[in-house]
Amino acid sequence: MLPGLIFLTRDNCCLCESAWQIVSATPYHLSCQQRNIDENLDLIRRFGDQVPVLASDDLEHVLAWPFDQAAVRLFVQRLTQ
Repeated sequence: MLPGLIFLTRDNCCLCESAWQIVSATPYHLSCQQRNIDENLDLIRRFGDQVPVLASDDLEHVLAWPFDQAAVRLFVQRLTQ
């Protein structure tokens, strides 16, 4: 079973747009919700300099930019083990 994922982003972030294209093109049917960290002070403190970030839905495991499709696949595989 594939894990739920969160894609952490910011407003007007060109890196986030590029990263989202990579995540959405990964050949899995990922359940991935986007969350803007600018709306949550705790997320800004934790991830402010790392965005874009792909994270497990509990935020325990993170894949921070830069990443490619191979890194996303490996990240998801590790979460399912």
